[in-house]
Amino acid sequence: METFDMVLNHDSPYRIRVERFKNFVDRTNLTPISDLIATHRISEKKFSSLKASLLSYFRKVTNQHSIEESNFESSEVFNTKNITPNGALVPKSEYEVEYNEALSAYYSIISDIFEDKSLFCKLHFPVNFRLKTGIPDPRNENRGLNTAIPHSDAWVGEESDGFNFYLPVLGDISRNRLRYYEIEEAELFGEDWLSPVASYNDHLEVIKQYRPNDSIIPKPGFLYISDFSIIHQTFLDTGAGNRISCDSGYWITDRITEVQDHEDRRNEYIFSIPQIPETHWVDCLVSENSPHGSKPSHFSHYTKSSIRLVTKDATDK
Repeated sequence: METFDMVLNHDSPYRIRVERFKNFVDRTNLTPISDLIATHRISEKKFSSLKASLLSYFRKVTNQHSIEESNFESSEVFNTKNITPNGALVPKSEYEVEYNEALSAYYSIISDIFEDKSLFCKLHFPVNFRLKTGIPDPRNENRGLNTAIPHSDAWVGEESDGFNFYLPVLGDISRNRLRYYEIEEAELFGEDWLSPVASYNDHLEVIKQYRPNDSIIPKPGFLYISDFSIIHQTFLDTGAGNRISCDSGYWITDRITEVQDHEDRRNEYIFSIPQIPETHWVDCLVSENSPHGSKPSHFSHYTKSSIRLVTKDATDK
């Protein structure tokens, strides 16, 4: 595992992040694979449940009911009406049940990491269930927020001391992957590297300070956790097929004071891990034949006005 102990001052911004991440890893029994990336092995039962629920949700979103796990990787996706250019599978009222089942399976896995509830601060809700096809979506061409551009989630307005949780679930996980980048000279890192931007290309000079780490190839059955100072991209190796994965932002109680965020993100966080359907349910407010819903700016989540998280006593579902 690469370490920067010999080059960083104890109070440098990067060293503060490294030490904070190490404390979190130690207290959660994660497996570190670099200074600021770690993994969590998911139980076979919970991973199987997530795969089944996400496949069911995918069938509903795309109206492709013949898709099975065995042929998903090479299938063609014809109906992208309820898929964003970056691959997010948008929840709609017609498949509200399947969406909640997938959320339930996902957040059950997250609860295993935060058995020590004193570590948990908040999460960005909801998690993204994302389809990445083996052929890039042409709608993403020339988009400044194309996830094929190396980026940090902080660049779209998330509070900059967060962690990215990435969980590959179905399909060609090894060739259609999240590619991690690590800093060339860690002592040069500054918190201003994580400021929000309108386009990932606005941080081109920051991207130049990183190098890809192709020794980390995500595997099924593992959740990957990285500090927001680690940038990443959607990366397709030759011959890559489709994949479905989950990604979202999390914050621990050990905060970094000099954080940056965007005001359009500030009401998108919740302060406990939802237990669906035991204590919570998500109402999907928009039909599959309707637009996804409005949002104040590109910093806002695509579900901003189309879903509502409610407590169990507020719904009869």
